[in-house]
Amino acid sequence: MKWLKTFKLSEGILARWIKTLAEFDYTVEHRPGRLHSNADGLSRPFCKQCYDRPSHIHWVDEMERADAAVGPWSVHLLDIAPELTDAGVARLQDEDDILGPVKYMLSRGYSPTLDDLRALPLEGRKLWSLRLTILLQNQVLVRRDGDAVQLVVPQSLRHQLFTHTHAGPLATHLGSQRMLAQLRRLHYWPGMRRDIDAWCRQCEGCATSRGPPSRPHGHLRNVYAGAPMDLVAIDILFGLPTTPDVHK
Repeated sequence: MKWLKTFKLSEGILARWIKTLAEFDYTVEHRPGRLHSNADGLSRPFCKQCYDRPSHIHWVDEMERADAAVGPWSVHLLDIAPELTDAGVARLQDEDDILGPVKYMLSRGYSPTLDDLRALPLEGRKLWSLRLTILLQNQVLVRRDGDAVQLVVPQSLRHQLFTHTHAGPLATHLGSQRMLAQLRRLHYWPGMRRDIDAWCRQCEGCATSRGPPSRPHGHLRNVYAGAPMDLVAIDILFGLPTTPDVHK
């Protein structure tokens, strides 16, 4: 920061930095390197001006302050709509074309025939194939994945859930793989990976912040060295006929 103020005629990125900093009223004060406990020694050069000097500043241990963070700072549980109760989610599942028939058969203990399964959509048949892991809790369809209990999300809430998790106020526009791992902790629906991949590709924020694609390399010409190509090149150079009889 002090080094930037030494420039009289700056240009390029340094000029833009100085112009940006000129909007603020600030004072630059040196902080001895021994007080930067959150930085390793290899990332800072040797500081001659603060070597072997007593410090009058209280020692700040950043590692002790970091103990308050018991886990990664990310969204693990997301309320997509606080006004939705168990009854509201159950009603949306009942009205869903895919989850409704599955919930009906599961609540009645009905064993569907082949004709009944053929009448279901593809996602409904896939969900019914997981009937050993799906159950009803407070009339809400959920799925057990080990010790975790996942909410089977109806179609009307899927995109809203993705939007809040991917581009919400606490989101960071993660990629499709991380989004899938984050949502799978508490949510599930058939075709989850396909939908998340498609929504990530359609995100405007990700598209505007993504850099330009790398330019593909040009097609290299196949150049063969050795006879008879070298003889043909010599014939062309001296204007000789290039028929095979000349080289016999």
